[in-house]
Amino acid sequence: MNKKIKWLAAVLVVAAAVLGAYQVVTRMPLGSNVSPGTQIDELNGVAIYYNGGVNQSHGRNLTASGYNLGIRYQCIEFVKRYYYERFGHQMPDSYGHAKTFFDHTLPDGALNEQRALLQYHNGSNTMPAPDDIIVYAPSLFNPYGHVAIVAQVNPYAVVIAQQNAGPVYSSREAIPLSLQDNGYRLGSGRVLGWLRLPHQLNQALRLSPVAGSFNLDTNFVYRDMVGGPYFDEWYLDGDLVGRTNLILEREGKSGSLAMPVAITCESRTLAVTGDGLVFGHMAISAAEAQNYLTADIAAAVIDNACVNH
Repeated sequence: MNKKIKWLAAVLVVAAAVLGAYQVVTRMPLGSNVSPGTQIDELNGVAIYYNGGVNQSHGRNLTASGYNLGIRYQCIEFVKRYYYERFGHQMPDSYGHAKTFFDHTLPDGALNEQRALLQYHNGSNTMPAPDDIIVYAPSLFNPYGHVAIVAQVNPYAVVIAQQNAGPVYSSREAIPLSLQDNGYRLGSGRVLGWLRLPHQLNQALRLSPVAGSFNLDTNFVYRDMVGGPYFDEWYLDGDLVGRTNLILEREGKSGSLAMPVAITCESRTLAVTGDGLVFGHMAISAAEAQNYLTADIAAAVIDNACVNH
């Protein structure tokens, strides 16, 4: 009996020590003299802040309109703030731990209605792309899961940008990417999958209540995957309220392209109205520029320009 009591006591001591160590490691900024709330990185103009211990809390971050971005400076707060600042995206369900971003009941490529994003399982035949949200499952010492943003993709790895990776971990991490059974497998089994904005973002872009036009960071209208990890991004500039002086621009793998356009919401038409400019200096005719506009690109541009029409 005495042996059993001593064994039980030893187990309790070890458990208490482990629990105590966990509390210290996750709530103290060990191994760093950086103060929580200090900017340590950025991705596409969106700041990444240092949180210290992963379980530290610095108050809830709300937008001026009351949209919940999450607890400063947790991983979720960066991911939702990134999508809000870069795309004007707001999740219908703005609460929940990181692990709840992934809905296990959905088939690959389905719309995750809680997050208003397309969802792909790890092993999907759809490759991860920049700006996707990577969702991690819980682990022994992290029961909440983790989320991060894809910063770069190459045939062998995905580089993520993350907030609250831990007191001694980097804001950037490369995750091995491989092709297995005709699907893309990302890292270990902890990666559940990735979330992505639908091609047509008419519900994602928001008009600025001050200027009456799209904010600088929210004029993105379309991402065109052009093979493997490569893509082009299309942007619309000009007076997006009166739909005048509009310039449609492309940046990415295929090179820069700019063209003046006119949009008619009633008939849902997009027309190039003048010469375009390729690579910043090569002029092309309006007819040549029009040939670059696929049906998907045109639909996404019209949907965004006519969102309140």
